[in-house]
Amino acid sequence: IDEVHMLSIGAFNALLKTLEEPPEYVVFILATTEINELPPTIISRCIRFDFSRINTESVKNRIEFVANEENIRLDNGASELLAQLADGSMRDALSLLEACSNGYSGALNKDIIRNVLGIAGGEVIFPLLHAIATKNVPDAIEIIDGIHKSSKDISVFIDDLSMAVRDIIIDKQLLKFGKINKVNKDYVSVYDELTPELLFYISSVLEETQGRITKYAINKRVVLEMAIIKMCD
Repeated sequence: IDEVHMLSIGAFNALLKTLEEPPEYVVFILATTEINELPPTIISRCIRFDFSRINTESVKNRIEFVANEENIRLDNGASELLAQLADGSMRDALSLLEACSNGYSGALNKDIIRNVLGIAGGEVIFPLLHAIATKNVPDAIEIIDGIHKSSKDISVFIDDLSMAVRDIIIDKQLLKFGKINKVNKDYVSVYDELTPELLFYISSVLEETQGRITKYAINKRVVLEMAIIKMCD
């Protein structure tokens, strides 16, 4: 029973007797990401197994194995990007691989993956961060206009931008403690322009913006443009 926490109290009560005395040939598997929403009477009658996210390297290796078995060609970096997008889920990783390879006979690269999945790459994100850092509103608005015209999902773009900001913040914090700085070569050009204060401010505004879009379902482009102007000012 997937997403078992969605069952009503009445449904749980009806299921309880069967869980207490199941037929010998039946095994119930209750799957949920919200264990706290299950009644204690249900939890107490189950053996609990907690599953964690799979590390990116393992997901990447599995993607490459499956791609090789299915004669799907991958360019450098393609499997790593798919693994990152899967966020620890092997099922999602293989679904993304299938979605990007369907109807395409050439070698999959990062650009093709981003285009198929509607994801913005560094060629958009980092010029936008540069425009914000230098308070260049016209350039920032022009970049947002390009994103809108390319039919990329604004909510997905905000997530991508937030992740890039998160990566830079973590790199800068690790550097303070003498850890090896793993700065992505894509954002070296804007790394020094972005102070920790500005990065945290951008992250906060993006979180607020995503919340407004999700909650009110209003014009995503307008909300993002206002947020970008706010960041520039």
